[in-house]
Amino acid sequence: DATPPTISITNPTNNSNVPRDSNVNVTSTSSDNVGVTKVELYVDGNLKSSSQAAPFTVVWDTTGLALGPHDLYLKAYDAAGNTSNSANISVNAVDVTAPTVAITSPANNAAISQGSAVSVTLNAKDNVGVVKSELYVDGNVRSNSTVVPFTLLWDTSGLTLGGHNLVA
Repeated sequence: DATPPTISITNPTNNSNVPRDSNVNVTSTSSDNVGVTKVELYVDGNLKSSSQAAPFTVVWDTTGLALGPHDLYLKAYDAAGNTSNSANISVNAVDVTAPTVAITSPANNAAISQGSAVSVTLNAKDNVGVVKSELYVDGNVRSNSTVVPFTLLWDTSGLTLGGHNLVA
């Protein structure tokens, strides 16, 4: 047997986004006159995963993958040792992990003075980085900041007496 297998990537598609810090199923179509025995996944030229069972879905662990573009191809093997590569595709690794945020000051149910500037301190974290924070009072944006650590000033002028809901 001198005939190499054929293979093409069906998922993800060229120029698509893939989630970082996740498992991505890379699927393909492959064929050979005597049968495909193994498929390997290469990302940026490095072997990342393989499958030895049809339908040859290769699981790609994108944990810690740099954000941005990456080149992928699959390599198919047949029983005679013949190989062929799929066409390269490019995918874009994107961050899908939402940041977390907590209001650390003022404390829950704290009394504040009407008509003053109240300092609201936030603890915001993200696997990539937090670039902006916003303070909502009773559902309306009252302050924002792009400077870490996030301490926002809340102007309580015109605030009605009683309880108010703060969300960051």
